[in-house]
Amino acid sequence: MAMTRSSVGHIVLRLLPLQLLLRGWEAILPLLFAIWFGHSAQMDIYYFSFSLFTFVGSFISYAYTDSVIIPILTNLRCSEPQHLRQMIASLFTYTLVLAVALGLVIGLIAFGWFSLRYTLDSFSFAARMILPLFLYLLFLSLKSFLIAVLNAEHHYVLPPLAGGFGTVVNLACLFLLKSGIGVLAIPIASALGELVALLVVMWAVAIYCNSPLFISFERPQAMIQFSKLAFFEVSGSTITRINPVVDQLMANLTMVVGGGALLRYAGDVALVPTSLLQATLLPVLLSHLSEHVAHKDYHQVKKMTYSSLSIVFVGLAVLSGVIYLMRIPLLRFLFLRGVMEGEGVDQMAQLLGFFLLGLAPFGVMLVLARVHSALQNSQLLFKAGFLSALTNLLLDFLCVHQWGLKGVALATAGVYWVLACFLGVALFLSFRQFPKSAQ
Repeated sequence: MAMTRSSVGHIVLRLLPLQLLLRGWEAILPLLFAIWFGHSAQMDIYYFSFSLFTFVGSFISYAYTDSVIIPILTNLRCSEPQHLRQMIASLFTYTLVLAVALGLVIGLIAFGWFSLRYTLDSFSFAARMILPLFLYLLFLSLKSFLIAVLNAEHHYVLPPLAGGFGTVVNLACLFLLKSGIGVLAIPIASALGELVALLVVMWAVAIYCNSPLFISFERPQAMIQFSKLAFFEVSGSTITRINPVVDQLMANLTMVVGGGALLRYAGDVALVPTSLLQATLLPVLLSHLSEHVAHKDYHQVKKMTYSSLSIVFVGLAVLSGVIYLMRIPLLRFLFLRGVMEGEGVDQMAQLLGFFLLGLAPFGVMLVLARVHSALQNSQLLFKAGFLSALTNLLLDFLCVHQWGLKGVALATAGVYWVLACFLGVALFLSFRQFPKSAQ
């Protein structure tokens, strides 16, 4: 199945309107959080709790999100299609078991930490978040795997449709519950939204991939291969997930009331363009690159990589400049309403400027990671995750001491530049190992 760069472009253009609509709905969520809940102490508790559970969830979700699972499923479909259904069932079963186990462990750890860290009222609030966040982790993990199956089969439209249904349910539940239970409505609505999205992708895999799901504890050879490679990718990605937790802890050390929430809001705004990139170009690019690697068409791999890197870097660099020039009126339009006050918006504007310094290298880093996944350079991605955590910790300590909360944002941008350079040099060395005909 020969793929060309033009076909990738056509698919991305078809996905773009759907993803714009979906990402627009999802972008409303942090705005609603700011309008309805502001940057209160309870919001800081929520973001810290959410960071803990998403950190654990990264053990599973990062194994499937634009990862080595795509080239492995692609190779299996091309060489041994009769074993594909068993592979999917086995992975679904082990994902379910692992998600439940990890959710229970982090739930117990969170409960113990909350009892030591918070006063009685805050502890009661934090403890009630554990169950909905556990369910959110479970549903998200299963959905991530099934989306990978759909992307490997080139069914790119179905995942955003499922996400759209989930987002609508999330928003509806949030609106209905916020007046009664306050900030606690956020994790409950998120869990219900993920459940709806999961049910949709389960139906899609059964119908469009001809793979009805069933419980199976068999371990086919392809699954063993995936487990070995995914270990490195998951380890690297999980180490990277420490960064938001460290950033939130550093924000607390600045003694800025609601600083953790302000940092999260500004960071979310800065990375909105890359969320669209991850939803359109990157899944399509990875599955197409996997096809080329399976057919040993290395010349096309290099061609698609260089063109994608050029487009992403230039596009995001220009866009970051535009957002910077418009940051104050943009943030005032988006956030200056409800319980969010002008001082908080002005602080976000300062943070946004520092976050934008890392927008272009972050996009480049995302593209490079997908290329390495297609080439099954999984050990390299583990090294990248370790480098990310060390760099973030070092820069946080240096920058927070000098610039306070703004230093956390600057450190985040610095991490993206370091990782982009590291992955770029590593990819250049990998390309030099291609056959001479592809040089």
